[in-house]
Amino acid sequence: MITMTIADLTARKVALAEQIDRLTQEKKQIDEKLAELGPGKHDAGEWTVTVSPNRRIDTARIEQRFPVAQYPHLYRPAVDTAALKEYMAPIELNAFYIEGQPRILVK
Repeated sequence: MITMTIADLTARKVALAEQIDRLTQEKKQIDEKLAELGPGKHDAGEWTVTVSPNRRIDTARIEQRFPVAQYPHLYRPAVDTAALKEYMAPIELNAFYIEGQPRILVK
């Protein structure tokens, strides 16, 4: 079995990131071109391309038009983690952390 060094793994990760960036850009260009077909189902040989609208509510505009002070029933409370970190002692706050996947950064 061939083992890779940290330098080999890092070089491969950087190469893959560059490929992913190029492919992501190419995919974005293809999506833009396919979006020009307009909403609906479109025959594409052995595939069918479905173009669907992607409507979302513009929450920034809602917040301007319906301020929370006047329309509290349109809002829900959420934990302010920055305030929580100032309020609680670090040792007490530590009990509320969960571990996710480690983040790997290569520069």
